[in-house]
Amino acid sequence: MEEHRSRLLSRVAVSVLPEPDLPALAEPGLEGHWSSRATIATSQEDLEMRRIHLIWGALVLAAFAASGQAMLRHVPPMRLLSDDVRLMYRSRHIYLLGSGIANVLLGLYVAPCRALWRRILQYVGSVLLLAAPVLLGLAFLAETGIGIDRTWRSGNGLKMMLAGTILHFVAAVRREDA
Repeated sequence: MEEHRSRLLSRVAVSVLPEPDLPALAEPGLEGHWSSRATIATSQEDLEMRRIHLIWGALVLAAFAASGQAMLRHVPPMRLLSDDVRLMYRSRHIYLLGSGIANVLLGLYVAPCRALWRRILQYVGSVLLLAAPVLLGLAFLAETGIGIDRTWRSGNGLKMMLAGTILHFVAAVRREDA
């Protein structure tokens, strides 16, 4: 029995959330007694989704830092550019930050649902949130000097972030399998 338990524990990742306020929300722990609510990711696929978001988010945050350095070393200096061009650089820079933070947070905290329809919503939301930084990075590189009327990359990237966030929210709200 003990050997079976240690093999099981070596194959799952356990992240313990804070103790719930209501005892009715507590679930049995691995030892069979009532303890903190635990989310157990049992499949390699679940762990991969978190790992991909975490690594991709870290890379996007590195791109955010690189875009900041590009603005710092821009020729001519940013302070000499017109207000609208400077605003486009800064807004695309901040969009990268937002998409990187969203992916890092999903990498740290996403708990895949057991219900199939919720898992599908999470998967589609994850794909959208992983793809959004690509468009937002391209927006920083391509849209900043061409004017406000040709900003399809940033617009679509922000819509993808919003849709992905909404899908993750809908999948997680009122779920009972966490």
